[in-house]
Amino acid sequence: MKVRFHPIARTELREAYDHYAMISPVLTSRFAMEFLRIVNLIVENPTAWRAIGRRTRRRNLHRFPYGVIYQVLEDHIRIVAVAHLKRRPGYWRKRL
Repeated sequence: MKVRFHPIARTELREAYDHYAMISPVLTSRFAMEFLRIVNLIVENPTAWRAIGRRTRRRNLHRFPYGVIYQVLEDHIRIVAVAHLKRRPGYWRKRL
């Protein structure tokens, strides 16, 4: 299944990556690998994680305070947000 990003979700991913890049190259690499691992898990089994709406689900990253908010659509998975879980809950809902 293809994965497509909402434009703002792509920006959120870049901002999170840049944040960790300022701290440590090792941390940056771990964040990137964890994000890719989670996206691959979502692609393999998109309905396995917590439903937070009719077609919307969330999968949290391990060891990082981020969740991938995504929708399972007919022909692709749409990543709606790469949401920091300690800030403004639900801010991404207007993207649905």
